[in-house]
Amino acid sequence: MEIYDDLKYFIPGNPVGKQRARVVSGHAYTPMKTRIFEETVRYYALKKFGNKKPYDGDVRVTVDLGYAIPKSWPKWKKEAAARNDIRPAKKPDVDNVLKSVLDGMNTNLRSGKTGIYLDDKQVIYISCEKWYSSDPGVWVWVEFV
Repeated sequence: MEIYDDLKYFIPGNPVGKQRARVVSGHAYTPMKTRIFEETVRYYALKKFGNKKPYDGDVRVTVDLGYAIPKSWPKWKKEAAARNDIRPAKKPDVDNVLKSVLDGMNTNLRSGKTGIYLDDKQVIYISCEKWYSSDPGVWVWVEFV
C-alpha cells in the first residue's frame, strides 16, 4: 500500500482561469491558454507527487492565488497591497482558477495523462483566497484524507 503525504507546491506566474470551451464546425475544444495552464499545474503537481499511483480516496484542497502588485500604483498603494490591506477583487474569478487547478491535477484516462488523483469529484473540501504578492503564482496544498 502506498503512503500519500500531503502535497504542497507552487506554480509561478499570475493565475489563469478556465475559459469556456470553443466550438468550431461542430467540434468543441479547450482554448490554448487554459490547456497550457492546466498542463503547467499537472507538471508542478507530478514533480512533487512522484511516480505514485493516482490517489483514489477523498481529497482536501487549499489554494492561494498570488497576483502581481501593479507597477503603475503609487507607493502607498503598493505598500498597502504588500501588507494585505488591499486584496485583488479582479479577474480571473476564483471559481474559474479553481476549475483549472483541479482539472490540472486530474487523471485523464482518455488522453492517457496521469494526475495525482483520479477525478476532481474526490475533492470533499476546498478553500481559496486571493492576495497580492511580490512573487505571483498559485500555492496549492493537497491533503489525502
